[in-house]
Amino acid sequence: MGLRMSGGGEYGNLPFTFEHAELARNFGTENSPCLRRKYGVIIADNYGEYIYAANTRVGKECTDKYCIRDMLGVQSNTNTEIGAEIHAEQAALIKWAKINISTYSYHILIAGTNHIGPLDGMQNKPCYACAKMIKFAGFDFIWMPFGDRIAPVSISGVIEEYEFTHQDI
Repeated sequence: MGLRMSGGGEYGNLPFTFEHAELARNFGTENSPCLRRKYGVIIADNYGEYIYAANTRVGKECTDKYCIRDMLGVQSNTNTEIGAEIHAEQAALIKWAKINISTYSYHILIAGTNHIGPLDGMQNKPCYACAKMIKFAGFDFIWMPFGDRIAPVSISGVIEEYEFTHQDI
């Protein structure tokens, strides 16, 4: 059963609704083992075909009780090689590559939560490595929740911001 994409609005035909952001957050919350932040990603087309992904633990550096990044004082969106997980964006792109479908006419949405609650706006932006992967996979925009609406953000702009501020490089 696919999700219905929205039509019309400020950006023309929107590929996502706020309901999609809630579904992505819920998927991340239910499926991510990360103690810091839980992200969900949806890759979808305009017809409701979609895949979900969440942060996935692949190593033993973290457990359900402690986070190696917290123990080492590593800030979010920096030194992403430290830790036991692959990011939700990476997991989504890996799933996408396995089904071997072009990203042309597909859209990607990222939504997350932390211990306080839902993340909003640019708090959902991907790390530098994920942003580059998303760009190289063929996506020009990422969709993120801003309050009670969904808006596109230029993936090139996210990459340039990291390069300008030298974050995570």
